[in-house]
Amino acid sequence: MEYLFDLVDKNDLEDGDQFFKDVVVDYLSAPYLAGATLDYKSDIGGSYFSFKNPKASGECGCGKSFAA
Repeated sequence: MEYLFDLVDKNDLEDGDQFFKDVVVDYLSAPYLAGATLDYKSDIGGSYFSFKNPKASGECGCGKSFAA
């Protein structure tokens, strides 16, 4: 599985999609992200989003994908 960010219009949301403070989680992904936290970090390596997902059984080294 992969974390993906995209710009969406609120009018394009589908039934079951969840909206959290400017972040939309589609209804198919929601079960895999339940309990996950998203943080924005800025350090010497650059600025990036960091996920902490308790449902992930493994993650890649870059933090962009996970096994569920």
